[in-house]
Amino acid sequence: MLPKVNRLRAQRDFKKTLSGQRLASGPFFVIYALFPFSGPAAPLSKSPLIGFVVSKKVHKRAVVRNRLKRQFREIFRHWLLHTSQSSSLSTYRSLVVIVRASSVGVDYQTLEKALSRALRIPKACAS
Repeated sequence: MLPKVNRLRAQRDFKKTLSGQRLASGPFFVIYALFPFSGPAAPLSKSPLIGFVVSKKVHKRAVVRNRLKRQFREIFRHWLLHTSQSSSLSTYRSLVVIVRASSVGVDYQTLEKALSRALRIPKACAS
């Protein structure tokens, strides 16, 4: 499970991140990002807040939507444990991953490779 300090929970934070820069898109997801503050108001945490959106358009069954969210959470949790990946992710203040319908039935390794390419995560740590 993604650590509590890395979860994006409030609706206003989701909206703020979604109004930020569209960072990457692929066949399985779209990623929006906010970059960190600069100056004295910078947050103490070096790791980003991460949120996931899986709508009913992706799949009508909640079981399938929740499985997708678990897969994406696990990928980011694994990356945050490794120093080189977490340093790559520390350039962002918050990330929102909007999952697309084409990701239903795709295996974990394929999703991880697509995410690592989109976020430019080092290959040594991405596996």
